[in-house]
Amino acid sequence: MRLNTPPLALLFLLGPPANAFAEWSFDENGLRGDFDRISVRGGLVASAQIASIDPLTSNGDSSGSDVDAAARLDIGYTTDNALVFGIAGQVDTAFGDISDFERNELNLYLAAEWGRIELGENDGPADRLSFAAPRVGLGQVRGDFGRYLGSVALLTPYDSRDAAKLTFLSAPLNGFRAGISYAPNFDINRDNPDPEFRQLQSNVVEIAAQYNAVFEGTAIGFSFAWVRGDADEATEREDIDSFGAGFELRRGRLTIGGAWLDRGRSNLPILEDPLLGGDDSNEINAGIRWEETDWSVAASIANSEENGQDISRIGIGGTWRFRKYYYLAGDFVHYETDLPVGITLDGNALLLEAGVRFY
Repeated sequence: MRLNTPPLALLFLLGPPANAFAEWSFDENGLRGDFDRISVRGGLVASAQIASIDPLTSNGDSSGSDVDAAARLDIGYTTDNALVFGIAGQVDTAFGDISDFERNELNLYLAAEWGRIELGENDGPADRLSFAAPRVGLGQVRGDFGRYLGSVALLTPYDSRDAAKLTFLSAPLNGFRAGISYAPNFDINRDNPDPEFRQLQSNVVEIAAQYNAVFEGTAIGFSFAWVRGDADEATEREDIDSFGAGFELRRGRLTIGGAWLDRGRSNLPILEDPLLGGDDSNEINAGIRWEETDWSVAASIANSEENGQDISRIGIGGTWRFRKYYYLAGDFVHYETDLPVGITLDGNALLLEAGVRFY
């Protein structure tokens, strides 16, 4: 576990508060501790998942299962002038089988009225400020189905995921918010002996912004994001150069959103004959979500062109929390891909999950 700075160690480093151990609680909302100037927030979740699969090919698996656990911790110290210094981290086993997901993060942060600065492993502004198809529970078109069937949708521009980076996120100002980050390195499979299977990018910059306004009781949001990075020549992959624009409408418990993405050839193998063209990747996604206090449902669709393939994903799912700590979640996803050779492959995945959650 990478959360290697326990609360007591941080209390010692910052000095004991005047009213130490003033309040502790651990319930369905997770761990909460409030002292003189120090706040502690944490959460735990454990789950078991089963899947029934109609595979893309005859030799694919028809069923699957997994047991997962996750934890997160945030410790903050507030100064006299309302600056908050903190450390935040999370570990999550749930996405070990999905190459597009990373969920082990640890970072330091400084928060103030003007915004937030982070240093360490965390998602950048291209992910956090971009609007896209809304999700719940197991994630629908960008979710757990990717363990068993095909590839997940991007939803937001191709970025540096949770690579170590320096990030600035502004506070909202008249509905506008912006962010920028810099990651010196973004590596996948760095130690693979075959250079073609390594994905090594450097100097990855993410720039994103969103605007929100309320019109006759409906909140309307727009976003854009751009990501740029330099590929290691030994990997024979393209530089990252990805762009996206999204929208979101919110009224009461209803949310509608979507995005258009241009991934280009970001981090994909270099074409042997660039003059052939036609292999740039792009995506259009859209979705709808309804949220109640204890349950929520969502449906989404994502159509993309990836390496000459046309891929369609349609997902519907929901989650229900009952008896404080327990929840049930499910997804049904249909996946279809048209290969360049004129063959169409399609499959389905039905996922059910039960778990306990403290946050």
